[in-house]
Amino acid sequence: MTGEGGVEQETEVLYDKINGIGTHEVVIESPDHNTELELLSQRLIKDAAMGNEKKFRIAIRVPEIFYVLRNHESLEPDSFIAEAELIIKHQSEEPDEPISVEVQLGRDQIDNICRVLQSEFTTETKNITSFKSYVHNLDSNTLKMAIQEVENFLQEMRDLEQDYKGDNIYKFFQEHWAQYGEDFYFIVKSIDLAGIRVVRDSSLLEQLSDGQKIEIYLEVH
Repeated sequence: MTGEGGVEQETEVLYDKINGIGTHEVVIESPDHNTELELLSQRLIKDAAMGNEKKFRIAIRVPEIFYVLRNHESLEPDSFIAEAELIIKHQSEEPDEPISVEVQLGRDQIDNICRVLQSEFTTETKNITSFKSYVHNLDSNTLKMAIQEVENFLQEMRDLEQDYKGDNIYKFFQEHWAQYGEDFYFIVKSIDLAGIRVVRDSSLLEQLSDGQKIEIYLEVH
């Protein structure tokens, strides 16, 4: 196909052929151009293929059992194996009724973290039957813009953390990002730490780009 010229038709054996004229518009919906399509999560592949304007959000989905194991009445496990045994003890059976969409999203997020970091979770995701979700709706309506929006928050957080001289950084960010809610610093920090408390081995964390971290927690709603 060429961008300009005339239309020409010719006959070859039993078939007629005609040349093509025109231009194509290529829409790129992922900022990570070097990643093969099969390496993207199924959810983001679907989003990119649809190519329509949509609403994005960042969701940090923490297994509720983590709060049971880390409350003031419990000793926090100091090893991967110990924590895995406690999780299995507290939640080890699949419920009889179908799981909710939120639980499935939480399990998918853990699986995604493990895939990206090439590690494993403390137990099988089917043992996790409830999640505490921290959600922030983004203003962006394309995948590229959504990732850029979160990258800006990450950079802002790092710059402020580097210059901070006080003794309560959580309270500082609560006031700084008051318009986004009291959990917003936790959300942005969780993206930056990408699964460091979830998987056995987080050694690949430093090799991840911000875009790869963000895609773990990015959802369409």
